[in-house]
Formats: sequence, structure tokens, C-alpha cells
Amino acid sequence: MTTDKSGISKKIFKKLRTICRKVRAICFDLNYALLRQTPKAVRRARGLRILVYHGICDDTPWRFNSRYLSVAQFEEHLKLISRWYHPVSLKDMVSGNLHAGKLNVLLTFDDGLKNNFSLAFPLLKKYKVPAVFFVTAAASTSQPFLFNDLTDVAPFLISGNISIEGEVFRRKKIFLNQRFVNNEGIQLAQVFHKASQAERSRVMQCLIEHIPEAELNKYKRYYELMNEAELKEISDHPDYEVGAHGFYHTDLSSLSEQELHDDLQRSQAYLKNSLGKEIRSIAFPYGNYNQEVIDACEKHGFRYLFRTEKDMAAGTKTMLFERFTVNPFVSALNQLYYIAKNKYE
Repeated sequence: MTTDKSGISKKIFKKLRTICRKVRAICFDLNYALLRQTPKAVRRARGLRILVYHGICDDTPWRFNSRYLSVAQFEEHLKLISRWYHPVSLKDMVSGNLHAGKLNVLLTFDDGLKNNFSLAFPLLKKYKVPAVFFVTAAASTSQPFLFNDLTDVAPFLISGNISIEGEVFRRKKIFLNQRFVNNEGIQLAQVFHKASQAERSRVMQCLIEHIPEAELNKYKRYYELMNEAELKEISDHPDYEVGAHGFYHTDLSSLSEQELHDDLQRSQAYLKNSLGKEIRSIAFPYGNYNQEVIDACEKHGFRYLFRTEKDMAAGTKTMLFERFTVNPFVSALNQLYYIAKNKYE
């Protein structure tokens, strides 16, 4: 029996890197807590970063998913960003009105959850940090919430197995969360990731029928979407903008040409009618896109497209922007460091 020394070396090196990363994170926090010192990378950072947030909640943000921050975490982010970086608006960014001596930061929120309005918006105004809210138009339907958010909450509110579309799903703990999985261990949300909206609607209706109304209302903050009045209040403020995020948060790259056209047209029409203004920015649901999506967005008048990779759309007038997703499992100071580095090491 032979031993793969290179494989062992890689595992050891990987473990050492993890240990060093944890030690560094602790040292950063201790230096800031005791000496008010920040990492050099934070002080020396320049250029532009676009951050992605999703939901804000009162406490235990990772109870249902890894997309949320607590109010306390988010406020600490805003304090540090305001102190060390230069917050900018979408208008500042596209016009080149940036600070040459600091890292410029644009905050964006995806999905359009009601907690963005009730919890994030007041803090953003308090610290005078501009932001863009990319919202779905599902709030205008009879099921005013998103598929992924409901499937995140459902396992906490439904006991026992459930049968959906003839397939049995059981509750299972995955990392910190409860999830419904099938016999192959695939999560409910993944099974229906590229399903049609009609199929997703049937799944959501099935989940709702299994959840007592009192329990469903108890966790509204995790899945309920902003209404038109709330979106209008955000949009009317000079430092904040509302952009599109699809109609149902469907993976745009998985749609046919006609389905893509319908989704973009409906989401754009809903926001235009609600806000009384043209909508020129869009963030791709799940970050997924292809050239057909870019071309369709341009045809519908979207000028500013937001995704997760670097580069521009060659030969078009459309601008594509890279975004960096925040991590609720690191301290605010370490998040500031990762923003400066533009990667999680």
C-alpha cells in the first residue's frame, strides 16, 4: 500500500492555512478592540466594491439560511464602512464621482424582502449610506413571497415528511439549518431550481397548506416582500434606488427566449407603474446569466447589469458590474478586510 505524499502535503497545507486564517481574524479583532487598529489592507484599499446583502433580522440570522445579518451586525458594518471607506450611490458610480483616496463602496440588496424596508432602510439613512434595492415583482401576485425563502422556513414549521409532485421529502439538518431532502439527499429548493413558475407555485401552495397560519405569520420577516408603498418611499429618496431582480426570482439563463422576454417585461412594467419612473438597472437572480440574457436586458432598456464576475459586455452599451457577497459568519472588521482584498481567503 503506497502513500500519496503530495496529497498528504496538500491536506496539511490546507489545514495550516485555515489555522492561520483563524488566528489572523482573531488578531484583527483584538487589535481593533484594544488598540483601535485596523488592518493595513483596509487603510490602503482603493477603487470600487459593490456589496451584496439580502435579509436583515432581529437576531440569530443564520437560523434559516446563510443570507441574513442581524441588525447589530449590519449596524456595525455601516459604522466601519462609513469610517474607513467611501459609500457611494449608483449615480455616483456610473458618473465616475468616486473618491481617489479611499475605497468606494456601493451597497446593494437582493430580492426585495420587507425586512430591507423595516430594518435596513432606517439604519442606512441614519449613517447616510446610499444603496440600491434589486426587487422581484412577485409581491404583485397571490403568492407575495419567494420560493427559496419559503422553502428555508418551511422545515421549521412542518413536522414529519411531505409529499410534493409525487416525491417524498423528509426533514434533515444540513450545517446549521433544517432542510427538506428527497431520498437521494437533494434539497427541495435544488430539485425545483429550474422548474417552471407554475410548478414552483404548486410546491409553495403545498407547503403553505401544511403550515399553521399563526406559525407562517410569525416568520413573515424572513420571506414577505415589500409592497408598492414601501418601494415608492425608498425610490423617492435621492440616495436610494430600486432596480429589477426578475419577476419570480427565476434563473434567467434557464428561460426560453419568449419566457425571458416576458419575465423582463413584466418585472420592468411592475416597477415602472409602482414607482413612476424608468428602471435601468437589474441584478441577475442567483447571479446566473448568458449572452442571451445580456442581449435581452439591453433590448428592454436596462443599462446597468449586476453579476458576480469581472469584465464588460464587449460591443454593447450595457455596463456589467461585479459584486461581492457579505458573509454573516465573520466579524464586521474581518468583513471590512475581505472587502478590501475582494476575496475570502
